[in-house]
Amino acid sequence: MKTNEKKKTLHPLIIICSLVVVAAILTYIIPAGQFDRVTDEVTGRTVVVANSYQQVESNPVSIGGFLLSFYQGIQGAVNIIAFLMLIGGAFGVINATGAVAALMSKFIKHFKSENSKYLLIVALFTFFVLCGGTFGMALEGLVFAPFIIMLMKKLGYDEMLGIAIPVVGSSVGYATAYLNPGSLGIAQGIAELPFTSGIVLRIIFMIILIVSTSVYFIYYAKKISKDPTKSCCYGNEYEIEEAVIADDTMTNAQKRVLIVFAGGIAFLIYGTFFKSFFMAQASTVFLFMGIIAGAAYGMKPGEIAESYTNGVKDMALPCLIVGFARAITLMMENGLIMDTIVHVTTIPLSNLSPLVSAPLMVVVQTIINFFINSGSAQAVVMMPLIVPISDILEVNRQVAVLAYQIGDGLSNMIWITSNLMLVGLGIARVSYAQWVKFALKIFLFNLVIGMIVVFVAQYINWGPF
Repeated sequence: MKTNEKKKTLHPLIIICSLVVVAAILTYIIPAGQFDRVTDEVTGRTVVVANSYQQVESNPVSIGGFLLSFYQGIQGAVNIIAFLMLIGGAFGVINATGAVAALMSKFIKHFKSENSKYLLIVALFTFFVLCGGTFGMALEGLVFAPFIIMLMKKLGYDEMLGIAIPVVGSSVGYATAYLNPGSLGIAQGIAELPFTSGIVLRIIFMIILIVSTSVYFIYYAKKISKDPTKSCCYGNEYEIEEAVIADDTMTNAQKRVLIVFAGGIAFLIYGTFFKSFFMAQASTVFLFMGIIAGAAYGMKPGEIAESYTNGVKDMALPCLIVGFARAITLMMENGLIMDTIVHVTTIPLSNLSPLVSAPLMVVVQTIINFFINSGSAQAVVMMPLIVPISDILEVNRQVAVLAYQIGDGLSNMIWITSNLMLVGLGIARVSYAQWVKFALKIFLFNLVIGMIVVFVAQYINWGPF
């Protein structure tokens, strides 16, 4: 049975490579076009000029360009790949100490009743929502994924629920962000809105999505605990170290490792909030966190190096997935069809009433997020286009920003071009088809809620303008 299951499951790299081929073919079908771009004098960012789209000479991707796109995709995603490798190495060392496994065992010991298990699921999910909504934690949050998967498996659930907690949590956090400088901050700035304006409605919206998603998580947990064959990834082989996690005895050396780990995460949060830490700084924190944790445990330099190398090896597939996924965007950018797709997607908004066009902005942003899967990049491309459209249609700019957030955030849990989702599935060894079977209901239900919230926001004239 497991053999048949494996035969039916497409490797994620095959899916992504197929999409690169499709993107290359589309450069021969979709007309080439471009927007004018200028540098914003205040922020220094390159933004799109509204109403400046024009068709240009076709520039289809050559066979050589297609073949080179995989290397160029990896090259273009080098920051993310370096980030993942350094994180993987750090947790290779931490895993080797058994400290987190012992901590997970203690969790299992203290969360025995079904209600306490459900409370733990909600608490962990809420943690990722809040981190995504405040300082923009996304890929960084996946450092916790192996431990959460391990915890869920030992509590009687599956790796699907384990990876859903950080992936869906971060996505919901971005969709409802009220303090995220990387998405909300940029979008509010382009829309000329105060950074914290509209914070109350966003927090209410966040609470609604936490509740709706938690209900589904608990429903799923109950279902698979009663019948494991109901798991969306039933038949997968995700191994955990039974011998290590079976014993909840924690040594002093392991306690020192956890102190180093907690200190590193606290420093990372401080740096993100107050020192504008990004991937380079975060990667460095994790690099030295792993080295110091190994030393605190009493490892010899050679043992630290060996464990670090093993951790990096575990990130090989996620790194390839990120690099190859970047090749999809590269095909569309080099073929000059990206701006055409953006232009055509925004046309339907042009002649609609505010109460209709406002919720449809969520759909438009959701579609665009497949092609521009970066919150900050989508903000600098889309907000200069959406703001004048919203002004003409009498849609509040604050509502337009919320529509951008929802479309950008929620679809990160479903689009095959999402680094967050792809890396998460690589860590959990879950196929994309299995993930869609699990996550599509959450995505669609929360998307409908988001569109309703946007409708209500426009109806009540949510401002300031």
